[in-house]
Amino acid sequence: MKRRETHGSQGVAGAADRRLAASELRDELLRRMRTARLERSASLRALAVRTGMSPTLLVLVEQGKRLPSPRLASEWVETLDLPTDLAQAFVAWARLHHGGPEERIAAALVLDGWRRANLPAPRRTTIDESFVRERFAARFGAPATHIVVAPGRVNLIGEHIDYNLLPVLPMAIDRAVVVAVRERDDQRVRACNIDERHAPCEFELDARNVPDASGSWSSYLRAAASIVTSRLGEPRRGADLLFAGDVPEAAGLSSSSALVVGAVMALCAARGVELPREELMELCARGERLVGVQSGGMDQAICLGGRLDHAVKVGFAPLSLQPAPLPAAWRFVVAHSGVLAHKAGRAKDAYNERVRECAEALALLRRSALARPEADWRELLRIHGAEHLVALAERGLPPTLLRRSRHVLQEAARVEQAVLALACGDLSRFGALMDASHASLRDDYEVSCPELDDLAQLARDLGAAGARLVGAGFGGCVVALCEARLAQGLADELRERWQEPRQLPAWSVQVVRASDGASTRRVDAGPACRA
Repeated sequence: MKRRETHGSQGVAGAADRRLAASELRDELLRRMRTARLERSASLRALAVRTGMSPTLLVLVEQGKRLPSPRLASEWVETLDLPTDLAQAFVAWARLHHGGPEERIAAALVLDGWRRANLPAPRRTTIDESFVRERFAARFGAPATHIVVAPGRVNLIGEHIDYNLLPVLPMAIDRAVVVAVRERDDQRVRACNIDERHAPCEFELDARNVPDASGSWSSYLRAAASIVTSRLGEPRRGADLLFAGDVPEAAGLSSSSALVVGAVMALCAARGVELPREELMELCARGERLVGVQSGGMDQAICLGGRLDHAVKVGFAPLSLQPAPLPAAWRFVVAHSGVLAHKAGRAKDAYNERVRECAEALALLRRSALARPEADWRELLRIHGAEHLVALAERGLPPTLLRRSRHVLQEAARVEQAVLALACGDLSRFGALMDASHASLRDDYEVSCPELDDLAQLARDLGAAGARLVGAGFGGCVVALCEARLAQGLADELRERWQEPRQLPAWSVQVVRASDGASTRRVDAGPACRA
């Protein structure tokens, strides 16, 4: 881990020659395959004769040291006459590593269904739910009726383009905001946070109660309450809420969106209402804008629409989510720069300024491209392509707007290239796109800072295939991509060389896993309380 390793192509063609990355899905699938073979008294030698394969190869496959080809997997399950679900999962596992992009996506869906039916749900947060419920009961004098879990996110690529209605590629992560809730029989909302830095707040439900733009945690709660009240109408019913979380604040991991989503879902749960996911995504995005940041809809969409071990390509107007399976041999390490990236003050103003600059650049490009007055970035890209539009911008836009538009156009192209690299399992290519994204955010969009630049370079020097700032910028975290076997070593080296000299906390370096989206679970029943 002292020097950066040279990464060759990691495409699917070479996947069979590498030892498989360990995972609970792989281990359980192979365990059940071996059990089924033994139950049928079939030796590997006899199986080799019937399939025409080498016995040594079959031993290596069953030990998890080699991947079967789709043909071998199909013959294997046919020979043993396995149950349909196990047979489909084993063949899908082979196609996940050997198939083309569309086959990989289809195989991942089959494996996702098998995993959910046969494996326990993975940890979604480090927060102890029982502790949250105990604290709720102690604080409010009655048990919570529902628990909401709303994850943070890492945007892998596609930064600052969601508010331009261009697709992005984030993933929800296994760090979350946890909310315990109980309905009240009046219109009052009482909210507390286990983190004592956030003072308790109390207010009446009122759609006209617009939150302030301070960026305090209570302003996000008021925003959530305002949109829920406006959407659900009468009768208004308040709630007691207790929040806990392990999504770092001011880190670019969308803790504020997790807070808004968690609050909206908790207030809906208290009313006994379950809204469609797509509507919740739009509502929560609208609610967060009430706090003053004119952001797009990526954060709320992935918080609600994340999928375990998948990135999700999110499109806008209309909202669309396309899951993209993450290779088992990839890992993402998140490291904090030590510079806080609050969505208030200078960072908020700089963010909103770039939203305005993009609108100005689009208007000028429309005229240069002789496009319709209503044409958006997507239409211009579809008709002219990124390269031609960048050339038009270089001839006709002021320097600042040229830089902003060049980032938007080239970042949109990088998202499409990253989706293909992900589908092909090409770690080297995906990492190079992350590096290019960071350079563009630094030079053209001007949202990086020296600490983010140095930390991203350190991650590359220590073996990462690619690294980039994550989130809006102006501080916060970088995300680094590496092989699974290098992940913990990379995290340890970053902690030793960056975090410890700056006395940053232990959570400031994390190996994160793609998680499912937000969920609500009923935990108890009882009459509403009033205190």
